[in-house]
Amino acid sequence: MTEFRTDWLVFPVSAEVAALVVDVVEELVGRNELSLEEAVARINAQWGGLDMTSPTDISLHETGFFWATVMLYEQPIPDWWEGADRSSWTRSPAPPADSGCWTVSEARG
Repeated sequence: MTEFRTDWLVFPVSAEVAALVVDVVEELVGRNELSLEEAVARINAQWGGLDMTSPTDISLHETGFFWATVMLYEQPIPDWWEGADRSSWTRSPAPPADSGCWTVSEARG
């Protein structure tokens, strides 16, 4: 995977939140086979407009797996076990192309 860059995010983050975002990206790209572009777009859609610069941000109380699951699937989540069969779950739609969330391809040039 390409090295993650915080300038892809449309919201400010602390070092601690940046590390969580990397975990979320790794879950979305690795376990769920999304492109890096879509993974970052989903994160931007979820947290865009928030100030996540606190090293004790509430988001840090959950794992990258948790946030990736929230960002990827329609709610409510049927089963939080990491090994659950997700083949019948409905994925939420990716953010619209004109949403301002799709920043990776722009940043990679």
